[in-house]
Amino acid sequence: MIPTREECINLLKKYHLSDLKIQHSLLVENVAVSLSKLLNEKGILIDLNIVSRAALLHDIGVESKTPNKNHATIGAELCINENIDLNICKIIQHHIAEAILENKLDTMEKKNSFLFR
Repeated sequence: MIPTREECINLLKKYHLSDLKIQHSLLVENVAVSLSKLLNEKGILIDLNIVSRAALLHDIGVESKTPNKNHATIGAELCINENIDLNICKIIQHHIAEAILENKLDTMEKKNSFLFR
């Protein structure tokens, strides 16, 4: 499922993100969607709903304390457990620098999301 913006914010609260982190996620969403719109105007088609929701949820795993797992992997797992669209989960999983080093950014949405972490 692709959650609404409100559902995303409620999920961030459910997983104990601070108001400051939620504000960060809202700013990330704003920048990500704005840049995606510009790319769409240039003919590079990007799903704005996917980018929006991935940007909102990109740090959902940041408060989880799991040894040997980064917050991106944890966040993707949390979102999978919440039945979030797998495209969003993959973007969350690969939004950190290691994804670029491992060349896992294979869609425009993933490439775009890296810019907004």
